[in-house]
Amino acid sequence: MTAFNLLDALPKLAVPIAVGIAFGLFRKYFPSGRKRPQSPAPGDIADDFTGTNVLVNGCMIVLGVGLAFGLYKLLVAANLRFAELEGPARFEILPTKVIWWFLPGFAALCLSWEITLTLWSLFGDQDRIARFLEWTHARAGFNSTPVLRWLLHSPWRLPRFWLCPCTLRCERTKCAFGNMPP
Repeated sequence: MTAFNLLDALPKLAVPIAVGIAFGLFRKYFPSGRKRPQSPAPGDIADDFTGTNVLVNGCMIVLGVGLAFGLYKLLVAANLRFAELEGPARFEILPTKVIWWFLPGFAALCLSWEITLTLWSLFGDQDRIARFLEWTHARAGFNSTPVLRWLLHSPWRLPRFWLCPCTLRCERTKCAFGNMPP
């Protein structure tokens, strides 16, 4: 049996520490505007959004999964199409398909909240939606809408070569690297 080594435990602790710091910063820079809600009084059923929260979360999961798979299929098809546009080749080495999951997954996490609220606002009561948003932000301790919007734009701040993988094409006389369009 080996002794506890801090260097082995540090990577395992990094994610919870980073999440805790992020939530602290979100609460500081994106305040909810109200204190955390107490449990509702017995007669205050109108502001109890527990059932609505379950429905909204279910819709977000369905929309997020659909969005992630749809965008993934679109990116893989675009990857193959761009490779075909370069002309015939003896063989092609395309980037692994796993690389195309990052942006659809990230978009699904960030956009499912906005899409769910937009669809609900088309058919629902605007006052109830506003109260639900206040209730949600108070429960979280910060206003999640601008946080998700900020996170949605953060992948585009990455360097271009992280987002646009290269392809290798070998023809009869030469091999060349291709780059996906920006």
